[in-house]
Amino acid sequence: MRQALELALAGTCFATALACCAGSWRTMLAARVGMGGAVARYGVGSLTNTFLPGRAGDAVRVGLFGRVAPGGVLAVAGAVAAVGAVRWLALVPLGIAGTLRSTLPPLALVAAAAALLPLPIVWLFARKGSRRALAALAPLRCAHRATYAAVVGWVCGTLVARVLGVSLAGAALGVPHPLAAAFLVVPALELAGIVPLTPANVGIAGGAAAVAFHAQGMPVHAALAAGLGIHAVETAAALVVGGTSAVALLRSGVRILPRPLPRRIAGSRA
Repeated sequence: MRQALELALAGTCFATALACCAGSWRTMLAARVGMGGAVARYGVGSLTNTFLPGRAGDAVRVGLFGRVAPGGVLAVAGAVAAVGAVRWLALVPLGIAGTLRSTLPPLALVAAAAALLPLPIVWLFARKGSRRALAALAPLRCAHRATYAAVVGWVCGTLVARVLGVSLAGAALGVPHPLAAAFLVVPALELAGIVPLTPANVGIAGGAAAVAFHAQGMPVHAALAAGLGIHAVETAAALVVGGTSAVALLRSGVRILPRPLPRRIAGSRA
């Protein structure tokens, strides 16, 4: 009974993390949509990522938010890069805290720096006069300090919810010192999600979590079981949030997929 309760609470924490991510996108974009609509748009992307590889859900999110955000799709892309940079910077101290109790060196987090590259690359193109790069950076230039502070708050909420989710699921699965392990597992899951090669990142995310658990001193078989179990709970939360989001958007008359090109235009581009 206690194990089931801990797993249910873990799933709730993972769902809360998705809602916080949606809040960060909505805040950075000054999107003309309420929090419920933002969560629904973000949740549909999570549902897409569950069934398709290559972070296809991010493209769905950008398209859905582009319809309600000033500046359209390019502005969404720039804002997403900014939110991602804040998120990775917030992960660094979390990862360092996790490595203090593990066999991994703090330098293992250097790989996360690759996630920070899109924003300076766009900035360089904007300096050279690229109109698309300037459009992508428009939300960042127009945002106030209060907006950035709110984004930081949403990002911190995301990480706290994920740490609690991993900790609760770890406790249910018999992980020793689950909270300390979560400080390393959450950055490991984020790293594994940079280039997901399988739907729902199956195998990769669980394997990354298993490596983090093993670095905390767990035997290999137990670490692998715990890693796969935590990924299963997180995937279940994404399915629930994504399925609910899809139903909510369809009921409100929002078209999830982009409109097909007219035949003449499609034929000219073939």
